[in-house]
Amino acid sequence: MTIDSRSASSYLLIASPLLVLWISAFLALIWLHRTRLKLPEVAKECVRRSQTLLLSLVLKTVLTVEIALFSYLAIATSQPLADTTLASIDTSLGFDWVGFVSFINSMPGCSSLLTLAYDSLGIQLVLIPFVLILLRKERVLQMVAIYGVSGLLTVLVMLFVPAAGAMEHLKPPHEMITGWGTGHLTQFLALRTLKPFSITTIEGLVTFPSFHAALGFLFIYITRNIRFVAAPVLIVNAAMIVSTVPIGGHYLIDVICGGLVTLFAIMSVNKLDAWKVALAPTTP
Repeated sequence: MTIDSRSASSYLLIASPLLVLWISAFLALIWLHRTRLKLPEVAKECVRRSQTLLLSLVLKTVLTVEIALFSYLAIATSQPLADTTLASIDTSLGFDWVGFVSFINSMPGCSSLLTLAYDSLGIQLVLIPFVLILLRKERVLQMVAIYGVSGLLTVLVMLFVPAAGAMEHLKPPHEMITGWGTGHLTQFLALRTLKPFSITTIEGLVTFPSFHAALGFLFIYITRNIRFVAAPVLIVNAAMIVSTVPIGGHYLIDVICGGLVTLFAIMSVNKLDAWKVALAPTTP
């Protein structure tokens, strides 16, 4: 399929395969709502949790598509690339990007493990809501809210600070290139030059700040204090956050700012929750 990057409406084609999912989920929610009163109390709780889970998955799907579409449109601007600035910030922080990636590659199996951690993002986006609905149901929609705020803030920043990534800017030796850090470049460069391009998958085009890192911090936060869950999630996502540099081709400052994005999103959602409680009518 060929998409003309000058046509905003053409990006809606990316979302069309999900329409059936959205409609099916919406009908399932209606069915669950109408039938839950006929079930025993235990089954009612299962239905309520299923409703919350379905709602969270539908909202997350919609948010994911919107964030992806916005990122594609935001790249197609004449805003100068900020790679030189981002690389210089890394240098000022004392971080040697090429040296770090060389060190990772020098350890047998390390690159493969980090690739697995990097790839775990999609699985975690689906799996963690299921864990939360069983163990901390009040956190399910909170996770979706933080996810949405983080994604929106990420693409807003990217609109003003576009970057191609460390792999493209630093031009490391060929043996250091994993393919991950450069996989987005075909679509990225086509969007920047307003040329048509072929698309088979939606690429992550955001370099600064790192959305991978932002979600890693989110997963760690949302599963905190959950017995037998928090520790494994912490380990996997610590590895995923580290992997954003050698596998994702991010600068160190991308990762740091990804964490700040999540921190802002958490504070914003928690503040809104506090306002909602404060403004709720009290019963006499």
